Amino acid sequence: MHGKRTGEALDPGFLALLDWDWERRVITFPRMHPVIGLPDCPVPNCPSAITIATRPMCWGCMGRRRKSGMPLAEFLLVPTSISTGIGQQPCAVDRCERPRDTAAARLCATHRLQRTQALGGLGMEEFLAHPKVVGLAGLGPCLVTACYLDRVGSKYPYCKAHTQRLRTFPEEPDFDEERWRLTDKAICSTREVSLRGVPDRLAAEALYALSSRVDNGYKLRPECLRPLYDRLRAQQVTGLEEVTEPEAAGYSREQVTMIRAAQLALSRLNTTPETERVKDVWDMSVFGHTGVLPFTSITQTPLREAMKIWVYDDLPRRRNKNAVHHARAVVAALATLFGEPAPPTPRPRGGSGGVGAGRHRGVLQPHGPPHRDGEAECSPAAGLHPIRPAGPAPLPHAGPGRSGGCAGGDAGRLRDLARGHAR
Repeated sequence: MHGKRTGEALDPGFLALLDWDWERRVITFPRMHPVIGLPDCPVPNCPSAITIATRPMCWGCMGRRRKSGMPLAEFLLVPTSISTGIGQQPCAVDRCERPRDTAAARLCATHRLQRTQALGGLGMEEFLAHPKVVGLAGLGPCLVTACYLDRVGSKYPYCKAHTQRLRTFPEEPDFDEERWRLTDKAICSTREVSLRGVPDRLAAEALYALSSRVDNGYKLRPECLRPLYDRLRAQQVTGLEEVTEPEAAGYSREQVTMIRAAQLALSRLNTTPETERVKDVWDMSVFGHTGVLPFTSITQTPLREAMKIWVYDDLPRRRNKNAVHHARAVVAALATLFGEPAPPTPRPRGGSGGVGAGRHRGVLQPHGPPHRDGEAECSPAAGLHPIRPAGPAPLPHAGPGRSGGCAGGDAGRLRDLARGHAR
């Protein structure tokens, strides 16, 4: 999972959909999208989004309605006076670069004090038109790495929310403020997920994993993604391949599912049938199917390699959903027939030696029929069934030009491939 290769695989259209910028590094979920769209809350003046499709409004308005006891139709007509989840808004004073102290105040902390104390509590319109009221320069960004908000005062180099968080920590000698800056989570609105403070490689992997999930039709919500990447940031993870045992590391079940899905999508990146065919366990999604196809049950290397060639050639001939099942059955039959290598049986001199003498040579020596006479767990008929697809002889009902068993008479070709590989 190479970071540069993952970054090159990102779709620019998908990045534009998320309003992604590599400088700001914040994912913004769109309002209108069939999979990850988050519509606006229908309550007037509410800036939040509906993150659960089965709810008629955002989480905050749902709580306010429960407390009010009003009918839904009536509640949707009442404007909200509390704005939450909107991040920061600029001060209402012209050319002021500082953020509002609160959403309702409309002014930064300095201008709010000027209005209430220096100018005697003027009305908002009179205050904005007063000649002594001028715009102020910004104080810079919050020093918490994951945060993209601006500072609100000169005493603390943080935004208002992180300043309040810092005050909640007890003054203990072991508190490391520098590490807290690196690992604390961001202050995001309902549509946003911050990837600030994570390495470029992990950010690219997160975006690619999200794109893969969306392409497969999986709905994802910001409140599910934020805790995952906040935890990865806190653990200073540089790439998802470092998370080898997420269950043991304390990740939740939902986070484990997302990590496993992301790792699977990244493992399939730039994978082709030509690169997959050399493996002992095939990911069948590379071939347009589902599931996996293991060849590890065939212990003899020449036969296993020959089986890979046969399956690779046979898959395009089968266009139904049973193609993988058929391949698994043939692999199982070969594993049953040649499950344990046996000593080579020398060909009797003179070319005679009974039926089938010399038919299997070297590592292709079978260990005998899979049905053991006298054993109750497998009848002769059941033991013979898995051998038929890979049997060396045509079935009696095979017509001219056809061979019973492998499609297209490939049973003989399979033996030739294995013997050639053994040489």
